[in-house]
Amino acid sequence: MTGPITWEVVIAMGTILGAIVGVWLRIEYRIKAEVAPKDMQLAALHAEVRLLDKQLGEHKLYAAEHYARNDSLAQMREEILTRLDNISGRIDKAFTPAARARGNG
Repeated sequence: MTGPITWEVVIAMGTILGAIVGVWLRIEYRIKAEVAPKDMQLAALHAEVRLLDKQLGEHKLYAAEHYARNDSLAQMREEILTRLDNISGRIDKAFTPAARARGNG
């Protein structure tokens, strides 16, 4: 193409450029329309994770303050077993033949 640039060529180039820009903007709009709800969902999920993390921390603190420790459970277990042994000894003494003979006699 040689010679002067005519108005027809300028208009044709403008039309082609306008069509390219229009297609580009339409694609960009569709991408943004798809991404915007995902960003909102992602933000909601982040908020939920922060809330669950806070609740988990509160529960850990509650559990540490209110539940029995392992050493206190072991001590309590030993006390219960000692008392059960004492009760078992008393029952054995009550049902031995010598104790019955004294009780009947």
